[in-house]
Amino acid sequence: MNVLMKEKVEGKNMLFLDLTDAFKADFDKNKISFASKIDSHWNDYGHQKVVDALYPFLVKEKVIQ
Repeated sequence: MNVLMKEKVEGKNMLFLDLTDAFKADFDKNKISFASKIDSHWNDYGHQKVVDALYPFLVKEKVIQ
């Protein structure tokens, strides 16, 4: 799905950040789930990991300073 999404946004002046590798590396290291026990939505830990990846990406892409 991530490959398809990346293909869809390329050339459309849109940014794409695939979190798969960051999530996998963190889970392999810490063994902490990103998902709520109730459903598959991100829990607080998952949201923090998104911020940890998204902020530097947006700075690198000069979206924010």
